[in-house]
Amino acid sequence: MDNKKIGENINTYRKAKKLTQKQLADLIDKAESSVQKYEKGETEVPISVLEKISTVLDIPLQYLLDWTKQKFINNALGGIDQEFEQLITSLGYKLIYRPEATNNKPITLVDTTEHSISITLEEIKELSHSTKSYLNFKIHELFQARS
Repeated sequence: MDNKKIGENINTYRKAKKLTQKQLADLIDKAESSVQKYEKGETEVPISVLEKISTVLDIPLQYLLDWTKQKFINNALGGIDQEFEQLITSLGYKLIYRPEATNNKPITLVDTTEHSISITLEEIKELSHSTKSYLNFKIHELFQARS
């Protein structure tokens, strides 16, 4: 991640909400010195903290990352099936797009207990394909059973 740019974004949106660094720190359960380091770009902000900050500031996480989800999907990933993404979301999972990822796993899948794993675009595409194949199979079974 570009720590400096993220720090600038945190600073900008924090000030827009008229919060002090101390107030933001209290709201995200961090020390004021941590918020100061985040805003100066001196340390990488963990994704879990970025999510808390975006919630407190009432902005999409992508605003802090200075990247729009759609731009990332279209440019970096070559597209993800929107229906599949909606299905994942309806099951209580979150997909977090990290265009800056250097480990070839630009997507974080987060479950309802806030556990997360990093996955590749290929893994997402395989999940999508498997899900569609399974649904098609089950629907075909229903037709055969009722014919």
